[in-house]
Amino acid sequence: MWDAKGQLRDQVVNDLISFMSQRQTDGKAELKEIEAIILKSKNQNLMPQMAETFYLAGNREAGGYILSHINKKKPSLYNEIRLLEESYGFRKWDDVENYLNVLARRTPKDLPTSQEEKDEALKIHRRLIVQLDAESDTNADRANDLKRSIEIYLTLYPVDEMKTKMQEGWLKVEKDDNVK
Repeated sequence: MWDAKGQLRDQVVNDLISFMSQRQTDGKAELKEIEAIILKSKNQNLMPQMAETFYLAGNREAGGYILSHINKKKPSLYNEIRLLEESYGFRKWDDVENYLNVLARRTPKDLPTSQEEKDEALKIHRRLIVQLDAESDTNADRANDLKRSIEIYLTLYPVDEMKTKMQEGWLKVEKDDNVK
């Protein structure tokens, strides 16, 4: 894995991460292994690379675990919206609540600076709202999650072509006429 000068061989570590992503795993052991490599190599890009590789391999549980670890070290709106969607997908309602609380403190200045990540965060947020809308139709307990997601969306994207639709969606699930 290391050359004669003690430098990390990129292709070898790429292969290692790729092989790890093919395992049926929760990602915990693999994270410890890559952290040791990061410590020696000082290459901080390996952990995000590992999370993405696990996602690409279809191991969302391990990818989410690694992404959560990254976000704990360096919180970002982009990671948090991704983790919110993953938590919803796994029906981890406590995690959904946690990420909604975290995102509720975000403002437009917290949006990613990279246009690619900014566009992706917007797509994820819209997709999540559609999913929560369908969920709230069959499970009234999720209506509050939908409303909160819409409120966060409107806070982050106050001038957006979907603003009116989002407001209509919020009004649809709000049952209290005094709140409307």
